Amino acid sequence: MTTLILGHSGFIGQSISKIFRENEERIVEISSKEINFLSSNSTKSLANQLSINTTVIMLVGIKKQYGDNLENWIKNEIIFQNFVRALTINPPKQLIYFSSASIYGEDIKFKKEIKETTNPSLRTFYGISKFNNEIILKKICSDYYIPLMLLRPPLIYGHNDLSLGYGPTLFAYKSLKKESINLWGDGKEKREFIYVDDLAYLCKEIITKKSTGILNTVSGISYTFLDIILELEKIMGTKIDIKYKSRTKDKVDHFFSPKIHQKMFPEFIYTNLNEGLKKLTLNFEDKLK
Repeated sequence: MTTLILGHSGFIGQSISKIFRENEERIVEISSKEINFLSSNSTKSLANQLSINTTVIMLVGIKKQYGDNLENWIKNEIIFQNFVRALTINPPKQLIYFSSASIYGEDIKFKKEIKETTNPSLRTFYGISKFNNEIILKKICSDYYIPLMLLRPPLIYGHNDLSLGYGPTLFAYKSLKKESINLWGDGKEKREFIYVDDLAYLCKEIITKKSTGILNTVSGISYTFLDIILELEKIMGTKIDIKYKSRTKDKVDHFFSPKIHQKMFPEFIYTNLNEGLKKLTLNFEDKLK
């Protein structure tokens, strides 16, 4: 069996490719350098890579960090449409699609833990695109008998995140460069942060167990943004300069329920924040030398 990693040169894709290669998995890597997913010709090119012996991990798309606007939404729709057409030509053995926890709404105040059954609150072009894609894939994969796993990760961090979004990756990068960190409000709103390599190992589990369904890729443990800075100070043994900025949005906490995850993968353990930040800073130190 072959695993086809679409978007292997991206942030998550690099981690998946690296870990699969280290475990001597048989993989094929395709990014926009090999196939222009915005071109209608990409459908045929991609279909030629698919077969009943192929498991697909779909990561291709324009991240919200590069602009949550109409133009990027249109591009993501074109990419997805070309991808779906390829599935109907040569249905693969299994599909893992990376959606996003952003479909629940990033600035929503939840009274209860966020679950896979929590109603979407679509407030961004990116969230709208991801949720619509989920609906289409459910239909297509049902019609063409493709086992489907939809993953909804929260904020992901790791050294290959070139967008340096607000959170662990940006904070670690600025800390190592001895730059001040802008913290919105008191920085005490809670979020769940996932170390990128964990998603690679989770994909391996999904493929091995032939798992299907919808899954929030969460441990159920939330931290504050201030917690990140305090952990970095412990790791680096130095005080970090914080510049507190006035909030532009309401303060809300997010907590995820890990029950479905624990039921599907009872032995899977996510990297805790301290260990993830240690790995992140070590990788950044090597790059900044």
